[in-house]
Amino acid sequence: MMPLFRDGDLIVVDPTKKVHNGDICLGALKAKRLCRKILYEGDSIRLTPLNARYRERVISGRGKGNFRIVGKVLGTMADM
Repeated sequence: MMPLFRDGDLIVVDPTKKVHNGDICLGALKAKRLCRKILYEGDSIRLTPLNARYRERVISGRGKGNFRIVGKVLGTMADM
């Protein structure tokens, strides 16, 4: 899968928009920031990367306390 964003792109994130299943979001997992497609699966959250070089993450149970959604990705500055 080709990444939707290239190195150096500035992404536009709206922290006030609700993030729905299948949306691309910016998330914070401990000290890391992740730009991923989000899928809610029962009690778990699946974070699918937009670039095949990165691995998928599934967050569940106590791990969900270490994750927060920063906002919904609207696109890049070039798109705006």
